[in-house]
Amino acid sequence: MWLTLALSAAALTEDRNGLTLDVGAGGGHEAGRLAGAAQLDLHAWWGRYDADFVLGRNVSLGVVANLATAGDNPTVRTMISLRRGVDLVVAGWHGSLAAGPIWTSDGLGAGARAGAGLTWRASKQAGLGLSVDGGVDLIHRRPHPAGGLRLHARFGGPTDSP
Repeated sequence: MWLTLALSAAALTEDRNGLTLDVGAGGGHEAGRLAGAAQLDLHAWWGRYDADFVLGRNVSLGVVANLATAGDNPTVRTMISLRRGVDLVVAGWHGSLAAGPIWTSDGLGAGARAGAGLTWRASKQAGLGLSVDGGVDLIHRRPHPAGGLRLHARFGGPTDSP
């Protein structure tokens, strides 16, 4: 049924673009350590979308800033993220790829992630979501498995007018 809704939704959509801001917290495995984390994502998106019914498909490009702490060992991760998403009235989902530098108490490194997320919209401009990601951090030329689970608040919508 969801596939039928997603395909038929294209008849109501038009080319649109906008911004989304995600503010979240969670935990996972960062730079070789278990850690709690706070994350901020800012994405510009474009795609076929209907803002009145909050449905359509979109692609977004954005910046992700993540601060993770494991005891007194902070890790700062900044990444460029590419997402592909679908919104169906009150529910949405997305897949993502991200990569960028990581600063840890052990030194500078790099990381890459693949992830997915679900969003439930309380209104056209705000919702709650759950995201999971996994990948690898490379610190001092040593790979470390990495990933996390985050609960986030999402704000935003189309910034252009139809």
